[in-house]
Amino acid sequence: APNSNMPAYYFFETAMMHEGTDGNFYSQIIRSRGGDVLELNNFKPGDVNADRDYLTGAITYSVNDRGKFTKVDPSEIFHVPGLGYDGIKGYSPITMARNAIGLGIASETFGADFFANGATVGGVLEHPANLSDPAKNGLRDAWNEMYKGVGNSHKVAVLEEGMKYTQIGISPNDSQFLETRKFQVEDIARIYRVPLHLIQNLDKATNNNIEHQSLEFIQYTMFPWFRRWESFINFKLFSKKERSEGYYAEFLINTLLRADAKTRAYVLHQMRNDGVINGNEWRELENMNPIKEGNVYMANGNYKRVDGIIKEGSE
Repeated sequence: APNSNMPAYYFFETAMMHEGTDGNFYSQIIRSRGGDVLELNNFKPGDVNADRDYLTGAITYSVNDRGKFTKVDPSEIFHVPGLGYDGIKGYSPITMARNAIGLGIASETFGADFFANGATVGGVLEHPANLSDPAKNGLRDAWNEMYKGVGNSHKVAVLEEGMKYTQIGISPNDSQFLETRKFQVEDIARIYRVPLHLIQNLDKATNNNIEHQSLEFIQYTMFPWFRRWESFINFKLFSKKERSEGYYAEFLINTLLRADAKTRAYVLHQMRNDGVINGNEWRELENMNPIKEGNVYMANGNYKRVDGIIKEGSE
């Protein structure tokens, strides 16, 4: 656990929410007198400013303390920036994609207003005579009360005194409303490099390409994030001495790459036969308890030792 208030999973979940909206994650490092990391306490992204001291080249941090930003020692800040340009901070995906997101919001607002107004585009009531302002307002209010709203759609309108109704505007089909909404979903997923099947868009999905897209999601979307976190954890949270002693952070992603039961059993069986893993390591990968004498490594008896490679033309 990073601190006494949250488990590790919630810490990373919150951190990635900050990364996905602001492009940066900041946390306060609490150290012991000996310099060991004791706790990590999250900051809100807006409560930390990161900059560079151009005289020394060092990155500096200031933290919001009850409305006033105060400089703190960089060793007290654990900062994981997303994709950036200046080597200091990451870009905000929301800011970078504001036009695409804005179009999505506009489409959603249009759709809500469209259906709230009766699932038909607005029109005009034409009256052969000149009406006073109170008469116009009364006629409009009576029309809206009778025919406006989804619950009143498709009612038969009765027009009197030579009035006629003329529809204006274009239909959502003509304005490609549905296509726009669908494209915006894809466009925003593209910003975060998320396969469409993970957001329940299965139009072009098959069993085969979903499997490959899931692997590509791990390789091309998540793996860069894993490497980024590993790098900054090793760089900022381990001392030089600890790194020299072989300590490092690494994400174990085997569970994300697990195949179906038949394929997984075949691969593990081959690894067992080749002496790569022993019985208990196999059982551990399948979340089973160890067995007696399960730590013995065994290999297929047809193998023989090769001490070196003989070059062509030599004895």
